[in-house]
Amino acid sequence: MAPVSAQDRARGDGPADLRAAPEASAVDPAYLRAQADQHGTVSVIVGLVVNLPGRMAFADMDDGAQRAVISQMQDAVLAQIGQTRSMPEVKRYATFPMMALQASPEELDVLLESTLVSFVQENRWREPSLIQSTAIIGMQGATGAWALGADGQGTNVVVIDSGIEKAHPFLTGKVVSEACWGTTGVFTGFTATSNCPGNVAYTNVPGSGEPCNVAGGECDHGTHVGGTIAGESNPPSDTFNGVAKEGRLVSLQVFSRIQDDADPMTTPVCVRPGYPHTECILAADGDIIAAMDYARLLHNADTFPIAAVNMSLGNESYPSQASCDAALPAYVVAVAGLNSIGVPVVASSGNQGSTISMNAPACITGVISVGATTDFDQIATFTNSAPFLTFVAPGVNIESSVPGGIYGVKTGTSQAAPHVSGAIAALRSLRPEADITQIIDALMNSAVNITDIGGTFKRIDVDGAIGELDIPDKPKLRLPADGAAFAASPITFKFSTGDFTTRATLEIWDGNTRIVKENVDDPGSCPQDPAFGNKVVCAVNVTYPFVDEKTYTWLVVAKNMDNGSRTNSVTRSFEFDTPGRATLLTPANKVTINTQAELAVLQWGEVDLATSYRVTLFDTDDGAVIINATVAEGTVCASQVCTYTVQPFEQSQLLDDKKYKWYVVSMDGSDTSKSEKFKIFTEFPAAPMLTYPDNNWTFNALDDIELRWTEVATAEEYRLRIWKNANNKKIIDVTYVVPGRSIGCSAGTCTWTPEPVDLTLLQNQTDYRWTVRAENALGKTESLPRIFRIQSPAPPALIAPADDAKLNDANVTFSWSAISDADSYKLIVKDTKNGAKVLKTTVVGTTFMQPAGLFKNDRTYKWFVKSKNELGSAKSVKYTFKTEFPHKPNLQSPADNTKLHDPSELTTMVWRSGNTTEPITYKVIVKRVDNGVKVFKQVVSVGVDTVCDATICTFTVPQSLRNALKDGKDYKWHVRAETPSGSQKSATKFIFKARFP
Repeated sequence: MAPVSAQDRARGDGPADLRAAPEASAVDPAYLRAQADQHGTVSVIVGLVVNLPGRMAFADMDDGAQRAVISQMQDAVLAQIGQTRSMPEVKRYATFPMMALQASPEELDVLLESTLVSFVQENRWREPSLIQSTAIIGMQGATGAWALGADGQGTNVVVIDSGIEKAHPFLTGKVVSEACWGTTGVFTGFTATSNCPGNVAYTNVPGSGEPCNVAGGECDHGTHVGGTIAGESNPPSDTFNGVAKEGRLVSLQVFSRIQDDADPMTTPVCVRPGYPHTECILAADGDIIAAMDYARLLHNADTFPIAAVNMSLGNESYPSQASCDAALPAYVVAVAGLNSIGVPVVASSGNQGSTISMNAPACITGVISVGATTDFDQIATFTNSAPFLTFVAPGVNIESSVPGGIYGVKTGTSQAAPHVSGAIAALRSLRPEADITQIIDALMNSAVNITDIGGTFKRIDVDGAIGELDIPDKPKLRLPADGAAFAASPITFKFSTGDFTTRATLEIWDGNTRIVKENVDDPGSCPQDPAFGNKVVCAVNVTYPFVDEKTYTWLVVAKNMDNGSRTNSVTRSFEFDTPGRATLLTPANKVTINTQAELAVLQWGEVDLATSYRVTLFDTDDGAVIINATVAEGTVCASQVCTYTVQPFEQSQLLDDKKYKWYVVSMDGSDTSKSEKFKIFTEFPAAPMLTYPDNNWTFNALDDIELRWTEVATAEEYRLRIWKNANNKKIIDVTYVVPGRSIGCSAGTCTWTPEPVDLTLLQNQTDYRWTVRAENALGKTESLPRIFRIQSPAPPALIAPADDAKLNDANVTFSWSAISDADSYKLIVKDTKNGAKVLKTTVVGTTFMQPAGLFKNDRTYKWFVKSKNELGSAKSVKYTFKTEFPHKPNLQSPADNTKLHDPSELTTMVWRSGNTTEPITYKVIVKRVDNGVKVFKQVVSVGVDTVCDATICTFTVPQSLRNALKDGKDYKWHVRAETPSGSQKSATKFIFKARFP
């Protein structure tokens, strides 16, 4: 699926002499049929009829219903032309009632005549159309928009462009979502290839929103636009930032790679004056609209708010919004769909220098179109500035990020549009409750007027717009609660207001008629209310002849009388009933009772004007009524609480494992009012709670086994069941009358210990599941299950050598914890290099010493221990140790980089070495640093040539070494420790310098 033509297009980056006139109308049936006949197919966007007779209006449906209707109509139209939803040439949109597809002449005729199709539009191609600029629009300085908090924090701007380099230092952490669309195919005069990863038509994998890679630098475009919107200097700068410097970006890459046809008779699409490359990028309308559809899906006002959609792209100029809309109805639908959820679409006006026309899609109704100004606040000569242009913004010599982690300067309306998108995001971060109309009005009212040949245009001034957005915060309704009921007036309404509110108006509505309007001037001076955390709360008492058995709605309107702005609260409802509804108290809603006698009373709050009450309790399964009693107000109510005593014959009708509901009807002789309904659950008797052992407990001996649970007061017997957990085989199923065999209950706990016959059924190294069921004449209730395991004996815990230990002594002692049920232990050691088992021995105690000679030096070993008895064995975890015989010497003196001013200063050499039980000698070696010549080497023995005290060894330097030292030379020394089991060189080599005198 791809557009048909790329001719007659103008460039969006920088001034251009090329003037793009619209092709034949994209919705002209004759033109579309000619294209299909000439090329065999034509790529089109098909609008769908979604308002059908007898159905709810499409605009009144919720999002889910709208998407279902769109999908249904897409299937229906595809069926009419013999295509299916799975065909790769079909692009289905989720939130817009459209789809894009490739149609043959025959299929096109069906589409043009179908009553399910609202329009057929050709799928055409579009092209990519800060320090000083942010100062111009009022972002910088102590009183600028950034300083006032308008910095884009918490907002997201969608950039439909050529991709954004996420790793650029100006954009680090900015891109929070990404996706890509592309078109592949061979067309008249050129070949198109998707730029998405793997050249697919759509993907949202990580990296899909990265810049495309096409000769000529056009793929820089999206990164430059993204930086202008939300770039942030690193390290931070007070001046060189994008407009919404704390905002985030969504990178939607829509440009495909275009390669000019090699046929010299074909007019090139890419090559033009000043652009010698045969390769360039273009975006298909169908792909752009798919990205707009994706943006609408992403938007969530609470969790992922989209502040704006930026489209610095376009071509095909139109003299009016009406002609533009008529030619490109697909864009009309897409823009309206985004605007309907409060997301504005910002687009560049184009760079043909026209004063009477504007490029698509900027010319579409509902799009915020943007032209470019210079640093001197003049309209740039290349800017399309038709009378219906929305805003102008800086667009000449704009410095921003470009791929490769560098910065570049670009000029064009493509650079002006992101200034406006960033401004909208900045203002939305400061005033999140302001809607898009209020933000655009604020930008319009505060804009700087710039006069040009085509008229006067509005250059945005964000700093000035902030003052226009002193919009009241949404009021918070306090009382009454939503759905409250009243029996008489006056009724007290409570609410709180926020910033920029000079007057609050309480409104009460009867359907579509406002019946009460009460003003509160200066609501910020209302008193603090302790009931609401000492917040400022306004109270209004309303006396009105409310009609009985009727529902009313109320809200509060916060007003800023200085600028005329207003914000409505949410709407709540209340009922007026005579008498009021009773408030149920006891038993609480969804309570569970474990005996019939537990339901002793039903209680509710006394109701004004009520003279009697009807109390009802019924079975929700079959509707059987258990209680249906009418009682006089004076006989059951005292101290604002009414109590009905449940009679024994009513209690006896309560059954086990049932759900009942009860309610109260308050009556005054002529009118009645029913309370809400509370639920009561029965569980006769109560379920036992298993208390010992804990779930997944391990018993290490059969004699240790006992099971405990909470005693149930009304239980007459307990049924204990035990299953093998692996195969669900039941091995024990016994019922005990309380008290009974193997069971005793005291102090609220019941304990079961297995009989000898039970022990014969339990197996070692096995998991079991157990439950207890309490039973009496009314019913039976089972506990939740638990798991226990029999593992005898328990596995030992390894002690030494510790895991990952380094052993410097060849005599190795192993130790582990004692297991009470173990008769013996098996110690096993393996060489990790080849897996060979080097030690396997049975030990009665918990230690074993292996003399030197078994373990090799510089090797890694694993060891573990098995505890054993007549029932079986249990393996410990495995520990690893490494041999390093002996300990590496640690040089001490002379210290590294010591300077000797006389040979006599070198009297001793000192090092630290670990303890070892083996005989040990040391080899002292000294070398010249410059040529590596060894000037001294001597093997020294402990107690003969050197003295070792604990772990410190001191070697007396012989005169021969001092004689070998040369003035001005550097020397490096180290020590090697040697034992029968191995040798180790000091970890470091120290340098000393001969500087005589």
